[in-house]
Amino acid sequence: MRLDEAQTTLGRLAGLGRDYFGLPLPSEVDGHFAAVVAAFVDSDERFRTSLGQSLTRVQSELLMAFAIRMASLAVREDAATRLRVGLLATALASRVPDPDWRDFALQLPPIEDAASRLGESTRSAFAEAARLAPQWMAGMLLWAAPLPSGLLRGLKRIKLHLPGATWKVIQEAAGPRYVPVRTYTEDGILWDVARGQMQALREALEAYRHDNGHYPSTVQGLAALWETPTEDPRPANWKGPYLRRAIPLDPWGRPYRYICPAEALAPGFELHSDGPDPQAGGKENGPS
Repeated sequence: MRLDEAQTTLGRLAGLGRDYFGLPLPSEVDGHFAAVVAAFVDSDERFRTSLGQSLTRVQSELLMAFAIRMASLAVREDAATRLRVGLLATALASRVPDPDWRDFALQLPPIEDAASRLGESTRSAFAEAARLAPQWMAGMLLWAAPLPSGLLRGLKRIKLHLPGATWKVIQEAAGPRYVPVRTYTEDGILWDVARGQMQALREALEAYRHDNGHYPSTVQGLAALWETPTEDPRPANWKGPYLRRAIPLDPWGRPYRYICPAEALAPGFELHSDGPDPQAGGKENGPS
């Protein structure tokens, strides 16, 4: 990837904003960030300096969001390689002009926690990221790295439990996920996750309609996106699965409600979650 391609990719991704945290894990968007990070690592220092100096604050924040998403995946998959990519993204993000070290310090706890779960195998990734980061960030990364077995383990425990935490772990069907709590309520975070899941389902439903000329019926349900329906109307050109993984439950552990034709918005479909209180009914609807 050339420098201008990396800059263009980051510019295109800058519009994601906070919605990035609500996207499914993993997401196609993660692949775009990973490609930029790979170019940053594999290129020379001139490339790295130019890319870092061209970063906007929003792009730097999104790179840190990507790093934390990689920490979530690292814990889910027990994969130190995921955490390595996240740490390298942190090194790139910290090259933004006029950085505020305090903002970065608030972003490191999920990465540090993921590393503590994975163990000493991640120490080399922290060292690699530190070599590519500015000196102030290198010190923070080396401090956050897991300590050798049995060495100062009490000190490590103190570091991990600083007051005023800005992150928490929520448990999704696919595994744990680090989410911010500084600017979101818990319900707000979960609704962001639900919106991201419903967007992925909408896109899969549109792909199903494109191939077969109609959406799945209510009886066929969302399962038609994963396995060929046996009920009528049977699809004439099913090319699924239309999702990378089986149909997700919503963040509260319940199935998404799917109706087609939509009761209130025919023709089309209605997709929604009941949210935290199924008696009250969900307020986040996904008609098409």
